[in-house]
Amino acid sequence: MTEIILASHGSLSKGLLNTLSMIVGNPGDHVRAYSLNPGENPRDFLNELELEVTRSENQYIIMTDIQGGSVHTALSELIQYPNVALFSGMNLPMALEVLTRSQNGIDESEFESLIDSSRMGIGLLHHTLTASADEEF
Repeated sequence: MTEIILASHGSLSKGLLNTLSMIVGNPGDHVRAYSLNPGENPRDFLNELELEVTRSENQYIIMTDIQGGSVHTALSELIQYPNVALFSGMNLPMALEVLTRSQNGIDESEFESLIDSSRMGIGLLHHTLTASADEEF
């Protein structure tokens, strides 16, 4: 089984989990959100999660909000375990892709395509782009 951890500063991770639930229904207990609030230490969650990771054969896919942030930095210590993968820059397309692929586990060869999927969800619509396209016709 794949455990999916959404981790962020503030309530971004909990909001993302709520949005996932609206789109796919209840994702189940294997998807959890961790929100670092003012006055809390990300190492507390690291210690709790490390105990779980070392006692389980499950795969852990951890997605964090920002690379190099305190949440990402603390949780990066978990990549020493072969059943852990850590992604940064989590967004809704990435989380949906991980969730839909997680039924049978996610092979390391799929990691780059997960990142590509999250990039595909980023786009721009702007009135000058529309105006330029209209002028060509």
